[in-house]
Amino acid sequence: MISMISKACATIVTYPMITFRTKAYTCDKKMPFKQRMSEFLQNEGFSALYRGITTKMLKTIISNSITMIIFEKSRYYLNVEVAK
Repeated sequence: MISMISKACATIVTYPMITFRTKAYTCDKKMPFKQRMSEFLQNEGFSALYRGITTKMLKTIISNSITMIIFEKSRYYLNVEVAK
């Protein structure tokens, strides 16, 4: 549960930069970071930085859930105790 929360927080913080970097790579213009970011925010708006985060969060939640289920089932079938 804690890993899911920390991964969600990390996604919320880093997602805008990932989105911007992707947009910047697809742009033909060569310009400084500040200028490109300013132009992006003027044209697209701040909300464009978080466009698509819902699907990313769903992917994160599903993958974490599957990982934990496999971990717990493996522990059960192998009779392994986790040190506390």
